[in-house]
Amino acid sequence: MKWFRYSLLVFLMLGLEGVPRAQVNEFYQDSLHLALSYGAADSLDQEALLEHLMQGIGQSRDLQQDYWHARFALRIALYYGVLTGRPDSLYKYSLEAREKFRAIGRQLEEARAMMFLGIAEFQLGHEEPAMQWYTAAGDLYQEIGADSLLASLYINIGHSIKEVDYPLYIEYLKKANSLSRQFNEPRQEAITCLGLTDVYLEKNDPDSAKIYIDRAIILSRELDDSQLLSYSYRNLAITEKSKNNRVGVVQNYQSAINSTKNLRDKAIFYTQLGEYYSDIEWHHSADSVLQIAESLAREIGASQLLELIYGAWRRPLEKSGQLKQALAISNLYIDLKDSLHNENVRATVAELTSKYEIELKEKENSKLLATNIQQELDITKLNLANRNRLFLILILSAFIISGWLFYLNRQKSSQQKLKIAQQDAHIQKQQLLAIQKDQELVAIKSIVQGQEQERGRIAKELHDGLGGIFSTIKLSLDHITKKSERLDEHQSIAHSRSLVDKAGKELRRIAQNMMPSTLSKFGLLVAVEDLVDEMNIQSQVEVSFQHYQVDLEFPEDMSLSIYRIIQELLHNAVKHAEATEILLQMVQHDNHLEIVVEDNGKGFDVSEPRQGAGLLNVESRLIYLNANMKIESEKGNGASISLELPLPDTIPEISAGQEP
Repeated sequence: MKWFRYSLLVFLMLGLEGVPRAQVNEFYQDSLHLALSYGAADSLDQEALLEHLMQGIGQSRDLQQDYWHARFALRIALYYGVLTGRPDSLYKYSLEAREKFRAIGRQLEEARAMMFLGIAEFQLGHEEPAMQWYTAAGDLYQEIGADSLLASLYINIGHSIKEVDYPLYIEYLKKANSLSRQFNEPRQEAITCLGLTDVYLEKNDPDSAKIYIDRAIILSRELDDSQLLSYSYRNLAITEKSKNNRVGVVQNYQSAINSTKNLRDKAIFYTQLGEYYSDIEWHHSADSVLQIAESLAREIGASQLLELIYGAWRRPLEKSGQLKQALAISNLYIDLKDSLHNENVRATVAELTSKYEIELKEKENSKLLATNIQQELDITKLNLANRNRLFLILILSAFIISGWLFYLNRQKSSQQKLKIAQQDAHIQKQQLLAIQKDQELVAIKSIVQGQEQERGRIAKELHDGLGGIFSTIKLSLDHITKKSERLDEHQSIAHSRSLVDKAGKELRRIAQNMMPSTLSKFGLLVAVEDLVDEMNIQSQVEVSFQHYQVDLEFPEDMSLSIYRIIQELLHNAVKHAEATEILLQMVQHDNHLEIVVEDNGKGFDVSEPRQGAGLLNVESRLIYLNANMKIESEKGNGASISLELPLPDTIPEISAGQEP
């Protein structure tokens, strides 16, 4: 966990605090300061750091300077524990430092060394000895009155037992947080706040997590610690992700990236942002940030991070139709994964060898050592006598190993060919799906256009045909009435004129609904306002219409489709939901138009299949517009339908695999 690694680095970067200059040999100053400068650099030079630390411990041994011997040993232990993940070397040098500090009576440093011995034992899988070292370190801190340092001890204990006893891990983390606040240790408090943030995010409790994140941000700014601040923003982005707040997620990842100067951390944050973009299907954005992450990872030579980047990069490239690039990234991912696997095998063999040597040394005694030396001498004599036979065995072994390596190479080549064949099949499947989607979109477009043309034809025929007939009938009745004043007073004639007027108005209303003239003359907003006014007049439903910054002139076919969608949703709310209040909202964003229709009707179960034609027509038009719809409703509590439509300059041509 990153916050735990950071807490160890705090100790690695400790300077020469509290040490009189008279005690510091000039060589020790140069070696220690050089080592710390390499360790604190953003682009960490591990080889230079280890070289200067080894020079320091070698010189201190030669001059029998126990204090500096112990200090360099402790820093070498942390180098192996923090930067290379070598618990055996962490144990070896921590034990060496503890013995030297104990010999010269430096109890504070001795307790710190015992704490690192506990860390090493836990990483080696020795839980009982680890807890004994932790307990001894805590007792010594309390004995010398250094209770403020217990916070760091509890942090390390908690991290060690996290996988074994998670509730106890949380308890230690909270203890460390409380002690940090009690003794005004802002750095330790910030580290524990980040740890508790992870705990509450795992519990799916973003509100509690945000409390600790906000505190960590405040402390990081007070400390002017860019690394702590960047990870606080990263955790805040994860919190916003659990709330489905896309803007909050992106903004906080950008803040995390801008807050840190560490290139590795920047690459990690860009990778996580790319994975989030991919999850929400913003594939072009994912492609852009993952390119940046790859560039940074290559710059610092982070092979394992590159593996994560390539693993996350394939999906957005495939989804955005960049199949050739997706195949290239897949090949890079396979090659890098194989390379890292070989490195891990070599590291594992080296670590197991080192563990075996440590355990062997602990069990040996002087008598056994002398016996082993004698046995080695005997074996040497025997080997000299059987030199020819050994030489033959070596030759045979070489042939066997060569054959085995040849077999492994053939196996690896076969596996790679199989993977390539599977990838080709997957790409062909994606291409077929793309063609099918193109055909579906063309069919939907044809259906929508055909419906609108038929509506326009019927509306024109109603207006020009029946409308003209009704006008002629009315004129005839008026003419008859003028000729005879008695007919004007006759109730049947008056009633007939009223029915003709009513039928004419109804005819005009039907024609208007089928092909609204205000839409082509005055635009979408005016047409929707007329629709809302008409519903308020003709029904007992109160419809409210709100719009914000909707100033874009939409294409005619898009305006008509949006109008039909709104018309269908409003009629459904009145006809099926039996609503008495409806709220319609339109909001224009940078790259999309958001439409929300909410009602107080009887609601419905969104999990049940929709049988009516209304929502199915809406969904067809949404597919035509490359838009999304989200429905929230439950029986008895009304409904809320949200639409997200890309703006005209972002609407793609009819083709598959493009994101809105």
